[in-house]
Amino acid sequence: QIAQLIHSAAMRPVPEVAIVAALGLLAGVCGKRWVIPKSGLNLYLVLLAKSGIGKEAMHEGISMFIHGVQAKYPGVHEFFDFSEYASGQALTKAAAERSSFLQVSSEFGRRLKRMSEANDKALQDLRTTMTKLYSKSGPEAFVGGISYSDKEKNVGTVSGIAYSMIGDSTPGTFREALTEDMMEDGFMSRFTVVEHEGDRPPENPFPITALPEGCAAWFAELVTQAMTLDQNNAYQPVTREHHAAEMLDAFNLECDASINRAGDDNSRRQMW
Repeated sequence: QIAQLIHSAAMRPVPEVAIVAALGLLAGVCGKRWVIPKSGLNLYLVLLAKSGIGKEAMHEGISMFIHGVQAKYPGVHEFFDFSEYASGQALTKAAAERSSFLQVSSEFGRRLKRMSEANDKALQDLRTTMTKLYSKSGPEAFVGGISYSDKEKNVGTVSGIAYSMIGDSTPGTFREALTEDMMEDGFMSRFTVVEHEGDRPPENPFPITALPEGCAAWFAELVTQAMTLDQNNAYQPVTREHHAAEMLDAFNLECDASINRAGDDNSRRQMW
């Protein structure tokens, strides 16, 4: 239903754009306090699509939900960040200030290209930090801080950070930026890549311009519950629906077999 609303609000409706936005929206709010074994529900998502198909609806859809509930719950802004981090230190500082949040990034393929360049130390550091943060959303996880010669600038160790990220790129820019070491160090295996291969859709003649009241009330309740769980340092376990459990278990076995077949090829092992 969230994806359908974002799809209905888009000037150029594309299902994959709406789905990525909906998953990102929920990961930002629910990433830390709703948990599966040893992990929260944080996500790294990248949408690949040609230029001009309406990728901006990803940002606009999330903004619609934020604006729709900010009157009822101004704290909703704490779960979302539209900034671009210049380094790993900048991201670590942001993570220390928020226990669960979504970064909405534009033109991620270009930043990925910089992350592949050995002489760009700041973006190399950011890549390392993103790799480490991905698995730090569980209740028992700790994120290391930063120490400076000026102790007032220090960032302490933090327990459980659910940092999620969604970005968009054209397919060519994204694939040209990929390197073997990105696969070997596990950076790319943390991403879910969703690709829309279609052409530019026709313009939506009647896009919705505001979040419907019923949906706004529901989303405000979800944000309130997330904040309440956070204030009480409580977690909500997520159980698996029967058919989903069967699919996940089967895929887990497929991954095990593919990792074993990969032998010493660390790029393929990390991919699976």
